[in-house]
Amino acid sequence: MRKLFVCVTSVLLLASCDSTNPSGPGTLTVVLKSPNGAEGAAVLDVAGIVESMSANGDVSLYQTPSGQATRAVLVRLTPGELSMKVSLPDVSRPPQITVVEVADGDNKVRPSVSGYNVEFR
Repeated sequence: MRKLFVCVTSVLLLASCDSTNPSGPGTLTVVLKSPNGAEGAAVLDVAGIVESMSANGDVSLYQTPSGQATRAVLVRLTPGELSMKVSLPDVSRPPQITVVEVADGDNKVRPSVSGYNVEFR
């Protein structure tokens, strides 16, 4: 009986684990991860195939071509989470995003972007 229980449990666990990532067209949310908490603005370079970018919530988004990438500037009137949505032809291939510059809630440029990165949700 114990062997049957272990076998059934193992099969159920394996069946519930889907190791494949979703693919195909869709939208991902890009969130700036800050070691300093709430921020006021960020400059990001977005490289890769992106159909469109749009602002989230209380964030304003400005964008312009920059070399082989698109420069995105995210700005908040009050400090908080900086995020944007990116529409992609294939969500399993997100763009490469580099944090170029960050300003705190008082609009003072951070001396370094060390420790900053982005998270896709």
